[in-house]
Amino acid sequence: MHPQPPTRPPSGALRAPAPRPFIAAIALCAAGCGSSVGSKAGGSGGSSITTDGGAAGTVDAPAAGGTEPAQFTSTTQLWIGTPDDKATIVVYVLSKPTSCSLLSAHGWDAKLAPGTQHLELKELGTGPGSYTVVTTKTPAPGEAAVNYSINDSGNAVETSGSGGLVTIASLNAGRNVTGKYDLTFGATVIGGAFDAAYCAGGVEP
Repeated sequence: MHPQPPTRPPSGALRAPAPRPFIAAIALCAAGCGSSVGSKAGGSGGSSITTDGGAAGTVDAPAAGGTEPAQFTSTTQLWIGTPDDKATIVVYVLSKPTSCSLLSAHGWDAKLAPGTQHLELKELGTGPGSYTVVTTKTPAPGEAAVNYSINDSGNAVETSGSGGLVTIASLNAGRNVTGKYDLTFGATVIGGAFDAAYCAGGVEP
């Protein structure tokens, strides 16, 4: 028995289209289907982290409301030669390189490099000794007033110390002053030493 030849469709009949692969659809979904990860302003997807350029190893202050500072690495210490009260020793401990000339005009704290942290150590006295930190606006001889500040894009955010001790070890007229500090800002305690260069034209902010 001979096999029958394949049946041919009648002339003019349409063939059913062959199934098409899903490659194109898959490619389109890879490009835009389903959930997407959006980017936040200033970032490139996911969460964005903004830093103020503070020195390595520091915890920076928020932009408003005052803060308790953390220990920071100082690159500049200056002993100003023109304090508001001639009977005081005023030293600035700064986290970023700062020139003496910058401190020669009032308002200099707003001109510091963004993110610069600094301590103001103001001792009521003119010689070596231990100065107790107080919170009154008018310290008595043998006392000190201290402040922590950070320049947040031109706005100096300042917090006053709540206690501690500043020790002036030595003063060399027209050259430098050395000493150390152990300070409290609320529950935070910070300490360090300084060898501050004399800045003849330096003034308080």
